[in-house]
Amino acid sequence: MPRRTIGIEIAPEAIRLVRVVSGWRHAHVDGWQVRAVPPADHVDHRSAVVQALRELSGAGWFKGDQIVVSLTGDQVISRTVAVPFQDPQKIAQVLAYEVEALLPFDLDQVVIGPAAIETTPTGSRVLAVALPKSRLTALLEMTTEAGLDPSVVEVGAIGLARFAQAAFPPAEGAADETIAVVELGQTMTTVALCRGGRLAQFRTISGGEGRSLPEGEALLAELKRMVHFYELEERSPVAALYCCGVRAPEIESGGVIDRLVEQLGVRRLGGIPSWLWPPGSPSGIG
Repeated sequence: MPRRTIGIEIAPEAIRLVRVVSGWRHAHVDGWQVRAVPPADHVDHRSAVVQALRELSGAGWFKGDQIVVSLTGDQVISRTVAVPFQDPQKIAQVLAYEVEALLPFDLDQVVIGPAAIETTPTGSRVLAVALPKSRLTALLEMTTEAGLDPSVVEVGAIGLARFAQAAFPPAEGAADETIAVVELGQTMTTVALCRGGRLAQFRTISGGEGRSLPEGEALLAELKRMVHFYELEERSPVAALYCCGVRAPEIESGGVIDRLVEQLGVRRLGGIPSWLWPPGSPSGIG
């Protein structure tokens, strides 16, 4: 039977929601919504988020098999570690202790989990994410107050990697090829670097309080820095780039993405397969 998954991102300036219906051989977007809310530093932000979630629930948006809440990348810390085994259960048991020395928090202040696991001849490489418990508690309090019961909380870059895996599966003979997915948002830009269909690294540029996002040449330099850092650290070149997000048309009109593709020497990916986003896909329940 088809499975309905509802994804929610509670960003600083808006709630974004997407509903995906997946079957045995395909998946497609069944509908989406964007609700503006006061900025995160505004006194009414929390109550506005709760009210918007209640309204979406009342409209039937959360009727499905699974609710996934996505966190923006600036809310978590990511670290890559190597462990000498491949069993996911063993990895989960030791992961916190493996990354403890790499975090600016005590272990009792954070929740730690694997964003991606890549097996190696000697064990596994794990991309770990750490979320302060105070942020997780605040998030779950909001969703509970709105009457929701999310089953998964994950970082948004995982969703970008999942999209890249579905839309641009590795070609034969290119299983380890790296794709950079760049999401250009209103208040932040996220780069998800996906190798062999898995999330390998991610970086987020956030404007932050009193600061604006980089534009033009400053944005180009920042994106190039992210890609080059990955290539040096992983000793693996980025082969292709996909650009998306609400600011993508604006940034592209300035030629930034074309210059990035040219200067990095990568190929440009575009379009969304019809099986993932069929023509006429509704923006509401209908």
